[in-house]
Amino acid sequence: MGIMETPIIYLSPQQYEAAELICRGFSNAGIGDKLNINIGAVAALVSKIYLKAGLGRGKDPLLDKRVLFSARFWAGKVRPRPLVAPEAAPLPASYFHPISRGRGGGRPPKRPWQSDDR
Repeated sequence: MGIMETPIIYLSPQQYEAAELICRGFSNAGIGDKLNINIGAVAALVSKIYLKAGLGRGKDPLLDKRVLFSARFWAGKVRPRPLVAPEAAPLPASYFHPISRGRGGGRPPKRPWQSDDR
């Protein structure tokens, strides 16, 4: 599968920042200095990024994950995760009715099964 056929990868803001530093040639120690995290946290972060990118675990002497990941990044296949929540279902009109929410001082509207003398 070529670079352009790979799916788009969405990363958290911290993962995206680390990915950008990976692609700019920073070492794990350099990434840790820039993000103010220890090298163990950087290693875990980079590992998660590679897993999301489908580069898997383990060492392959013929495969340089940083180079492959950088190619995907610069091809636009790595993006920050959108921070906007998905569309929620619309609220019922009764949610906005002042009496049904206890505001307005009146009694709730009479229900069809209730008698007039409540």
